[in-house]
Amino acid sequence: MKHRRLVIIAAALAMIGAASVGPAMAYFTDTHIATGMVSVNLADSKLTPHESVEDMIKTIEIENTGNYDVYVRAKAIFGSTVSAEIADGSSEKWSKAEGDDYYVYSEVLKPNEKTEALKLRIIPPDDTTQDSFNVVIVEEATKALYKTDGTYEAPDWSLAINKVEGE
Repeated sequence: MKHRRLVIIAAALAMIGAASVGPAMAYFTDTHIATGMVSVNLADSKLTPHESVEDMIKTIEIENTGNYDVYVRAKAIFGSTVSAEIADGSSEKWSKAEGDDYYVYSEVLKPNEKTEALKLRIIPPDDTTQDSFNVVIVEEATKALYKTDGTYEAPDWSLAINKVEGE
């Protein structure tokens, strides 16, 4: 009698299990076809630096060769005896950031656009006879994110991308 009861319980469990296989298979094998197309670009933006030097003034322009809007900034790296400052003829859209050594471009740079010229006057020490100095420019970009009203948020430099070095 005891075995008969176990057989009935086992049969009931087998029937319940068999009944649930069909809906589970339908759930895991269901498909839908979607129409239309959405472009997705997961690549980072790219910066192309354009630099020239004449009479101890280094001219820097940065081109956004990527696929989305970015904010850009540049930093001049040089020896401890040399200094640099924004020279006459430099675009007013460039300004020295407070608290660090970066020069920040005030406008959003759209794809295939180039910044206006940043001109840095290289100032050698007073007692030098050297007429050339190695000044390296590092360009950075961060995505220009939109607010809900369609305007841009302030740049978040902790998310900086595309560190490109030039000479």
